[in-house]
Amino acid sequence: MNIVILGPQGSGKGTFSSLIAQRFNLKHLSTGDIFRKDKEFSKYTDKGQFVPDELVFKIIAPYLKDNIILDGFPRNLKQALFLEKKLKINYVLFIDVSYNTILQRLKTRIQCPECNAIYNIKTNPPKKKGLCDICNSSLTKRTDDIDEKAVKTRLDNYNKEIKNLLGFYSKEGILFKIDGSQTIEKTIEEIYSKIT
Repeated sequence: MNIVILGPQGSGKGTFSSLIAQRFNLKHLSTGDIFRKDKEFSKYTDKGQFVPDELVFKIIAPYLKDNIILDGFPRNLKQALFLEKKLKINYVLFIDVSYNTILQRLKTRIQCPECNAIYNIKTNPPKKKGLCDICNSSLTKRTDDIDEKAVKTRLDNYNKEIKNLLGFYSKEGILFKIDGSQTIEKTIEEIYSKIT
């Protein structure tokens, strides 16, 4: 089984992908985590810009193997067509969250720089303040969350691209829209109800 999870920055893709991966024994591939470790890629993401498709294809191709959940890929129609040649996608889950909700979430989002676990100070805090539940490392703000102008640019760019992508997967009959404004528990229940 192969799953794509779509949604804007701060919609909870990483959190939900991890939960889905555990439940269905899938490999969780977060392209955002891969990009943030690469200096060439981070020069785009830190400014709120998308990474050029050619660079994305080059780095992601070796990871595209069955039994995977893709978090943050594809981001446009060209990438979806590239992916279609590599893998059969069974489900595309679109986490739908309002623009204002996203901005509020990003202000309170923190992440572990070691294991990439994601937390939110208000909605999903770590058990010990400032420390990762998994590896006990100090939590930090992501660089692409700090600059509000970059966040808005990234959301605007995302909104332009997502319409074509959703249309493509809707025609394929594998798109499921998920209400991402709910609690984590209710959202993941809704997700599980779509995966049969």
